[in-house]
Formats: sequence, C-alpha cells, structure tokens
Amino acid sequence: MKAEYFVTKVKGLVVEDATEEYRSLLTNTDIASTKDEYWRQVLTLYNDLNKEQQLVLLRMVREVSLDAVSQVFGILDGSSYFDGSGVGFNLTNTDGEILNGDLQSTLLEDEPE
Repeated sequence: MKAEYFVTKVKGLVVEDATEEYRSLLTNTDIASTKDEYWRQVLTLYNDLNKEQQLVLLRMVREVSLDAVSQVFGILDGSSYFDGSGVGFNLTNTDGEILNGDLQSTLLEDEPE
C-alpha cells in the first residue's frame, strides 16, 4: 500500500462516507421514533433549516471530519504534536515502507482553501 492510497481510503471512509451517513440520518430519521434526546434536538434543528442552510450544515460536518483526520495525519507526519513533545511515529505498510511524512499535505492537496 502506498501513502496516497492510504490517504484516499481514510478520507473516503472517515470524511466522505461519514458525511453521507450523517446526511442520510438527518434526512431520513423520524423524530417521533427517536428516543435519544440529543438526536431529537439535532433532528429538530436540521428540520428547522431551509435547504440551503441544511447543505451548509452538511458541508460543516464534512469540514470537521476532514480537520480531525488532518490533525491525526499531522501528528503521524510529525508536523503537529500533543503535550508539547515531538513523539516520532513510523506508519509502515506490510513491505516495511514508511507511509507517513506527507499524509496531511496529501489529504489536503485537492481541498479548496
């Protein structure tokens, strides 16, 4: 597995698929049958929005997902740190090739600014 393939697969699963899952839940879930109070509030909010506002909210969901993946990739790449310490990671494939180093930039290269 190459780094670009890994990034594409993670982005597809965590960003694109998750955004679609939220879109589906928000548009297809019946509020009356929802027992979880948090989800009732989210669904009420979503349903109170007009179509354009709903699209903006879904774009924000996608952006938050992308930002989260980007932060993790930054930690793996060594460009971001937690606890103020520079802990080094090597993410390797089964052939021992190092995948990290440019994961974050690869993820974000096709994204609009």
